Amino acid sequence: MLNEISPEKLVAFLNELIAIDPEAMTKLFTYRTKCNDAMAEHSTVQVDEDQNVSFIGIINGLCGVNENGWGYIAANFEQDPEGNLAELISVELIMDMGKKK
Repeated sequence: MLNEISPEKLVAFLNELIAIDPEAMTKLFTYRTKCNDAMAEHSTVQVDEDQNVSFIGIINGLCGVNENGWGYIAANFEQDPEGNLAELISVELIMDMGKKK
């Protein structure tokens, strides 16, 4: 579908937008809305147990899932003292960091 864009390129682009307007991007990435059964059952869109979907769930649906069933993109709020979205990171990077410990 989108062979031209990798999860890494998408993360880099969205991180540029986070740097430009962290408050707007935080609101966009933390907002969740109920979705219907068809979206909840989609093979790659990530939906929580209450059948809520967020922008990051949709983006991960676009990028697909890895061999562990995880989306490729995760949100990092921990590094921002104001609680805004600090950055998006590759789930593969998180898994690699865990292996090094």
